[in-house]
Amino acid sequence: MLRYVSRLVILLGWIAATPALAQSPDESGNAATIASAVAYLDTYGDLDVDALSRIYAEDARFVDETSLILPDPFNWEGRDAILAGIRGWREASLRHIDYELSSIFEAADRVVFVGDVLTEVDGPDGPVRYRYPAVTIVTLSDGMVVEHRDYIDYRGGLRID
Repeated sequence: MLRYVSRLVILLGWIAATPALAQSPDESGNAATIASAVAYLDTYGDLDVDALSRIYAEDARFVDETSLILPDPFNWEGRDAILAGIRGWREASLRHIDYELSSIFEAADRVVFVGDVLTEVDGPDGPVRYRYPAVTIVTLSDGMVVEHRDYIDYRGGLRID
C-alpha cells in the first residue's frame, strides 16, 4: 500500500511542478478550443450540412468504431464523405442530435465530451427519441474540425418519450 501512496505523491508533485499541466483552462488557452468544439457540436446536432461544410477541414475524419455493430458503420474520410453521411442520416429519418454532458475537458489538443447522446427520429406516429451513453472526441486545427470520433453504447440505448 505504501508503495502506491509514494507513487501517487511523486506523480502529484510532478504535475504541480509542470506549469503547462497545472494551469487553469483560461491560462492555458484551452477555453477557446473548448468553446469552438462546443459550437461545432451544436451545429452537428442540428445536422446543418451547409454550416458543417464550413467547419470540417477538407481532409477531416468522422470515426465511430463502435458503430461497427450497425448495418452501415460510420467511418468517413474527407469533408464530402462526412457531409454525404450526415445527409443520409437526415434522409433516413434522423431529425436532431442532442448531448447531455456530464464532463467536457481538453487534453492533447482534443476536446472530450462525456455523457449521453439523445437522438430524435421520425417514427410511424411522430418523433421518437433515444438515449445512448457516449464519449465524443473532437480534434480542431486552425479552427476547423479535423476529426470527430464517437464511442457510443448502441446496445445500451434506451427509448425515451
